[in-house]
Amino acid sequence: MSLILLSNLIAPLTAFAEESIPIPPRRPDVLSVSPAYIEELRNRAKNPDVYRPASQDTFINENLEREIAQIDRTELFRILEPNHRLATLAPTPPHKPSLNAIEPAAQDDGPETTLVSFTLNPKQITLDKNLRYFLEKHALRILNEDKNLEIHIHAYATPIAGEAYSDVRLSLARALEIRSFLIDKKIEASRLKLTPVGHDKENGSNDRIDLIFRAKD
Repeated sequence: MSLILLSNLIAPLTAFAEESIPIPPRRPDVLSVSPAYIEELRNRAKNPDVYRPASQDTFINENLEREIAQIDRTELFRILEPNHRLATLAPTPPHKPSLNAIEPAAQDDGPETTLVSFTLNPKQITLDKNLRYFLEKHALRILNEDKNLEIHIHAYATPIAGEAYSDVRLSLARALEIRSFLIDKKIEASRLKLTPVGHDKENGSNDRIDLIFRAKD
């Protein structure tokens, strides 16, 4: 009598155990993996740096370099000087460069201009003694005596090998240095016209600053 009852209990318990215990996933067939893939896994373990994917920063830096190489001087000025009006990028009037001397500049059908030119050392940005002396003793006096005058700052620079638009960046930095100096001396920013020329392809005379005084249009 007891054996019959025991056999009746074993069958339901066995069915319950089969339903509740999860069946493990089938083990992958190692023999189906190609020898080439196994060899690649071994090489990855030996040389992890070789198989490491390029970081996102690498692609970002490459994209930035391509974008910078495509920026012209007007866009570069807008990036470096966002609050300054682009209208102050005045075209270069024709003139005969001079060395540390003031002289009238040749101008066709335009207002009379006065030009003074200073040579600079390669990669120089800060104001040297001669340029600072002229700005303090002469430029400020001229601009303060005649409020109708404005000053055009034409900056030139020699390109740096291997650096895109290095001549424009350097000439812009030189022009901004003079602009900041004159603004600190209470000269209105609207009277300061910047032209970062970069490399002077026509005259071949780089690393200089031309200051041109002319009446407002």
